[in-house]
Amino acid sequence: MEKKTGTTVVAIKFKNGVVVASDKRASAGALMVIDKATKKIYEITDSIVMGTAGLVADAQMLAKILSAEVKLKELRSKIKVTAEEAANLLSRIMYSYKYFPFYTEIIIAGKDGNDFSIYMIDELGGLTKHDDFIATGSGMMYALGVLESSYKKDLDKDEAKELAKKAVLSAIERDLGTGEGIDVYVVTEEGIEKETYKIEKRIEKPE
Repeated sequence: MEKKTGTTVVAIKFKNGVVVASDKRASAGALMVIDKATKKIYEITDSIVMGTAGLVADAQMLAKILSAEVKLKELRSKIKVTAEEAANLLSRIMYSYKYFPFYTEIIIAGKDGNDFSIYMIDELGGLTKHDDFIATGSGMMYALGVLESSYKKDLDKDEAKELAKKAVLSAIERDLGTGEGIDVYVVTEEGIEKETYKIEKRIEKPE
């Protein structure tokens, strides 16, 4: 049985960094929940993270490949890889497998020189840059609705984190493939901060 992540992953740019957030549910299609603590965000460097939606095995493999390629590039050049370089590298790797594609969509977010950027890569390696926010996965339509209505330029870190959590939570409430909790990764000049939030399920007796 293939282990899939229905998933909702969002990325938001704020004035001093980027936030990437995801749920933690892995499922077997719409049949059942396989795992309630699945990792969907990976640290590629100390200033770049990768959010994933799709098959768990493909996501894990792509994270390992990109991490290795980035480390090798940095060792050879003695220069830190930017988010743009990491995104372009992964885009080329995924395009080279276009006839036998990885069944996953990727968000790359992190430091780009003196700025921070968000990139989206589809299953065939198509690459797009997003200046404010993006979402992917089975719950993306619910998350994007929240982001479209609430995003504003020059959010601070706490505002961006709260908006990211609100967007993922909206998907958890409506999408069968999204659930269990929320992982939040924040990338700033100081590095990467990680937080996990549990979703409390309460059963109340009706009056």
